[in-house]
Amino acid sequence: MVVTGQIRKKDDDTNRLGRTSRTRNHFLFICSKFQEVEMANRKEDEKNERIIRGLLKLTENRRCINCNSMGPQYVCTNFWTFVCTTYSGIYREFTHRVKSVSMAKFTSQEVIALQEGGNKHQLAARVAASFGTCIEVKVYDEKLALLLSKL
Repeated sequence: MVVTGQIRKKDDDTNRLGRTSRTRNHFLFICSKFQEVEMANRKEDEKNERIIRGLLKLTENRRCINCNSMGPQYVCTNFWTFVCTTYSGIYREFTHRVKSVSMAKFTSQEVIALQEGGNKHQLAARVAASFGTCIEVKVYDEKLALLLSKL
């Protein structure tokens, strides 16, 4: 393209007067907004991860809910409990959703559910069931809630 006797490069994004084009400005605006959203998402992910790591440090969550082995690294999202690698595989065989604490990203709703649930809540429900008493248990899966209500 020839402009006032000079040859312009194709990737040049300025007009004849040396001003940046509207398209380029719009592109830069969109990129900056995208970066802001990405940074906000990253901060939320880091906050959620900090909360989950804090929950893992609680005494009742330091062991697998099923086998009592130390250092569970998975969360069963049907029961909102911390489980070990072995039981994460077993839960997956029964089509329960299991997420890795270190590899998966948790939403804010999932973190809240995990704070309300956790191993302590499930252990209390199991102890109450063994004594034949009834306590309220929050279950976030409708099919599972229906199944448990029939017991």
